[in-house]
Amino acid sequence: MTITLDKFGRLLIPKPVRDRLGLKPGDELVLDVREGGDGAPSLELRPESAEPPLRYEGNLLVHTGRLPDTFDPDAFARQQREERERKLMGLGE
Repeated sequence: MTITLDKFGRLLIPKPVRDRLGLKPGDELVLDVREGGDGAPSLELRPESAEPPLRYEGNLLVHTGRLPDTFDPDAFARQQREERERKLMGLGE
């Protein structure tokens, strides 16, 4: 997909992309300038969301975005397992 800057340097994120990412007016985006594999600079634009990347929808755990670099899937699974065991043993939430 190609997009074009307007004369003020703005770009329009196409509606299908906004819909796919769940972007709404007023949402904040993070812009990073990176060096690509060929040494040429590139841009990365991603939503800055206060919402956690993992949340429950009913009984299902749903990934809602990009996981932070510090996310430890083993620790998360261990925590979820321990919470489930406490509930099953009647030890509270």
